[in-house]
Amino acid sequence: MEPLKAVQVEGHLMNAEPRELFGNLDEVCLVTHTFCTEFIEMLLMEATETEVGQTIVLLKALSRFCQLTRDGEVYHEYCLNYSKAIVCLEQLRKSEDFVRFEKWCIRDPRCHRLHLTDLLISPMQHCTKVPLLLSNIIKYTNDDEDKRVIRMTSQKLEASLKNLEAKMTWLKNFERMQEIQRQVIWLPITELEPKSYIPEFIRPLLNHQPCERLLANPTRQLVHEGPVCLLEVSKTVDMYMFLFDDILLLTKIKKEVARQQRGDVIVFLLEDWWNETRACKLDFGNFLSRERVCVGWDYFKKNCKKNIHILELKGFFEHFELIHDKN
Repeated sequence: MEPLKAVQVEGHLMNAEPRELFGNLDEVCLVTHTFCTEFIEMLLMEATETEVGQTIVLLKALSRFCQLTRDGEVYHEYCLNYSKAIVCLEQLRKSEDFVRFEKWCIRDPRCHRLHLTDLLISPMQHCTKVPLLLSNIIKYTNDDEDKRVIRMTSQKLEASLKNLEAKMTWLKNFERMQEIQRQVIWLPITELEPKSYIPEFIRPLLNHQPCERLLANPTRQLVHEGPVCLLEVSKTVDMYMFLFDDILLLTKIKKEVARQQRGDVIVFLLEDWWNETRACKLDFGNFLSRERVCVGWDYFKKNCKKNIHILELKGFFEHFELIHDKN
C-alpha cells in the first residue's frame, strides 16, 4: 500500500483505489503492531531471572487483542472485502503500468518474493491460526485456572471466526442473487398477455415488471441451481432452475448463435453420432479411423439442418483426416 500511495502522489496509477484493493489494511496493521509491541513490553516487565513469559502475561495480551480488534470485527471487515479486492486486482492487471509496478514491488526485500495475492490473503490466514496456537499453549500449561481462562478465550475467538464464516456465506449468497437479478429478464405484463384487453391509462404502469427487484432479498437463501429438462407431450424444453428457500424459479435459457471467424474450430454436438463415434472430443492423441470420420461427415451433411458454416465444418473433418494420414 505504501509504494502505491507514493506513486499516486506523483500522478501515476490514479485508477487504482487503495481502499478497494486493500480494504481496511491500515487498521489491521495498526492492531497487529500495537498488540505485538504491548505484548513484548509486558513480557519484559514480568520476566524474572528464572522465568520468561508467564501465563498471566499471555492472558493480558489476549484481552488487549480482543479489545483492539473489537472482538474480531477489524478482521471481519478485511475478510469481507477480500473477494472485491481480488476482482479489483484482476482489473488493474490489465494495465501494463500496474503490471510493471507490481513486478517492481516484488523486488522489495520486505515482500520476501511473495506476490500481491499472497500478501492479501495473509491477514485472513493469521486470524484463523490464533485458536490453534492457543490450543497448543493449553497443552503446556500446568495451572488449571490458567487453562480455563485460555480455553474461554479460545472459544471466544472460535465463535468470532464462525460469525465471520456466516457473514462471508451470506455475502456470497447475496452477491449471487444480485447477479441472478441482473441476468433474469422479466417480460412486461403487456407482452405476457398480448391478447388481453388493458385500458390505456393502465398500460404505462404495466410496462415495468414489478418482479424486476424481487430476487435480491437479504433474507433469501439460494439453495440450489442448475439446468433442468421439462417434459411436455411432444417435446422437451431446456430450462434453468433456481431453488430458493421460499421460491422455485424456472427460467428459459436465452440461446444466442455465436458467430466465429472463418478458420476457427467450431465445436458442435450431434447427439447420435457423438454417442456413436466420440470423434468430436478434440483429443488429437486418440483418433478414430478415417472411415468413421468420413462417415461422420456424411451423417452430418444428411441429417444436420442447423444454419452454421458448412465449409468450416468440412474443413474441421478434413483436418481430422489430414492428421490421421500423417500418423
